[in-house]
Amino acid sequence: MQITVTESLDSVAVAVAGEVDILTAPALEEALRTAVSASAGRPLRLDLSGVTFFGSQGLHVLVTVQQLAESAGVTVSIGATSSIVRRLLDVADLAWMLEDGGRAGDWTP
Repeated sequence: MQITVTESLDSVAVAVAGEVDILTAPALEEALRTAVSASAGRPLRLDLSGVTFFGSQGLHVLVTVQQLAESAGVTVSIGATSSIVRRLLDVADLAWMLEDGGRAGDWTP
């Protein structure tokens, strides 16, 4: 799994590529927690379009980080996603986190 964090004046963008599973989810959670802390109130925008596998641990990370961010006054949204992630978000009733339907290619950090 690869994680890239890009900070701008208006947001913090985190791009994730590869597999999010039981082995990689802790690293993703740590990176997202760090991004929330560094955001200083700026929105946190996720790009999951490069994710090739997304297990239940990934959903757990998203919910955990969403709750942490909300308590810190930070908005978390998913700007782009792969069909694999989109399907799980739909099933888990988390599609509300998607910006503009979460279509890959429609979003820039």
